[in-house]
Amino acid sequence: RAHLAIVNQRIRAYARHPRIAVLDVYRFHLQVVQDPPDIFGTELVGPPAYGEYEYLHADDVHPTAVSNAIIANALAKALNEKFGTQIPYYSEQELADLAHL
Repeated sequence: RAHLAIVNQRIRAYARHPRIAVLDVYRFHLQVVQDPPDIFGTELVGPPAYGEYEYLHADDVHPTAVSNAIIANALAKALNEKFGTQIPYYSEQELADLAHL
């Protein structure tokens, strides 16, 4: 664990570099699991529920399609903010389609 902490600290330090964007996917996903987002008024379902389209996890390890799209939106946001790009986000309708809502 000490080695992992050192590596993560060094990765976070890269965020100060002007040509590197960093997204802590693990921490971001933990936040999403703790406070699942609403899509058109329907809250996504976090663990321990698994396997349905509107759930955050397909199993005890893997995110579902909608959860991956939410992570992709966070990554696009980090890149857009860091580099002034205009990477499009998944829309709420696209997220709803992935969640079969």
